[in-house]
Amino acid sequence: MPADGNGPAARPATPERAATPRRRRPSYAACNRASQRRSLKGGARRRFLIRCRLGYERIQPGQQPARARP
Repeated sequence: MPADGNGPAARPATPERAATPRRRRPSYAACNRASQRRSLKGGARRRFLIRCRLGYERIQPGQQPARARP
C-alpha cells in the first residue's frame, strides 16, 4: 500500500469528461416520430427505434410549422 497519505484522492480527475456534458438520449416518442417521418415499417423501424434510443442514430430536425403568436 502506498504510504503517501493521499489515498484515493491521489488519482487525477478527468477534466475531459467533466468539460463535456453528455446530452440526454432522445425519448421513445421522439424516435417514434422520426421513424414515422422516414416511413419505416417492420424490422427496419424496430432497428431504427433501438439504435435511436441508444443514441446511435441521429434525428434530423423536422420542418415544424411556425407557431402563430396569440
